[in-house]
Amino acid sequence: EMCIRDRWYQRRVHGITLSYELSVIEGKVGTPERPLSDLGRESYISWWTQRIVQYIRERNGEPFSIADISKATMIKDSDIVYTLEKQKMVKYKDNNYFICTDSKFLEDIFKKAGRPGLHVLREKIHWVPHKLRPDPIL
Repeated sequence: EMCIRDRWYQRRVHGITLSYELSVIEGKVGTPERPLSDLGRESYISWWTQRIVQYIRERNGEPFSIADISKATMIKDSDIVYTLEKQKMVKYKDNNYFICTDSKFLEDIFKKAGRPGLHVLREKIHWVPHKLRPDPIL
């Protein structure tokens, strides 16, 4: 869990981006706390959509899976599936599911998702993940 209490970060840094960058640093897949408000849900769908579309574009036609997207973006697989379905990016044909990779379609979805959040430079984050340690034996 992470809570951004510094008002400068709340105003200047897109909190979703920062929280997922911390997930990358920790090596843990992230997801927001539930339940989400309507505004929170829309914010996350927009952010997830942009990250998923970026990932698909970077693949340049190479095959990929939901697990591949999750590993690269640190977005939970169920959040990826929800976003793909919400954006109508999943097609069903001949008993198989396909993710749409048409560049024009992806561009339209990316634009509809809104303005991307501020870019966070991972190398500038000074973060020490909290790790539980067993009590020392006395």
